[in-house]
Amino acid sequence: MLFGYLSLHQIEEAMKNLFHNFQILLLATFLITSCTFNGNDGAPGPRGPQGPPGQDGEEFVAIAYEFPPVSFNENNDYGVTLLYDEVDLPFIFESDKALAFLLSGVDDRGYDIWSPLPQTRFNEVGTYVYNYDFTLVDVFVYLDADFRKGLFIPEETDDKIFRVIIIPARATQRSAEPVDYDNYYAVMEHYGLKESNVKKLQNKPQ
Repeated sequence: MLFGYLSLHQIEEAMKNLFHNFQILLLATFLITSCTFNGNDGAPGPRGPQGPPGQDGEEFVAIAYEFPPVSFNENNDYGVTLLYDEVDLPFIFESDKALAFLLSGVDDRGYDIWSPLPQTRFNEVGTYVYNYDFTLVDVFVYLDADFRKGLFIPEETDDKIFRVIIIPARATQRSAEPVDYDNYYAVMEHYGLKESNVKKLQNKPQ
């Protein structure tokens, strides 16, 4: 007999140990089974809502401005600063290019004539030039001459209207088609700008 040579006390202790070990084994088996048994998949849930639209890819968008009429005189030393729209400043970089054009009249078809700067002209006393410099925030247009500037007539100095087109450098570098940057309408068409895209600013020249 298995317990023939054991006392009653020893048999009771052996039975307690056996029962305790059996409980541990049963608990371990339950835990292993719980971790490894996946059961059958339930029915698929409803489809979630559509996420927000993603952002468009990088676009090379030019900006066109028209500024209020300016006049050149001794008070401003024949130079005027034209400020860009503040909302556009975060998108203008040092590598970008600014093109300036002067409204010179209307052609026989009724289209405005926009002459590129620098624009050289002649009068009875000499040669004069409408010219410009540009920065990240503005364009400085000025009138220079090889004669005394006090000899200008009002037609040459007063109420001049300028347009400026800012072209991202990335667009000029990646453009496969050549464009005549002296031709206002060619530039507008090349960069996908229409008359309705021209921002007509009201800020006063400085």
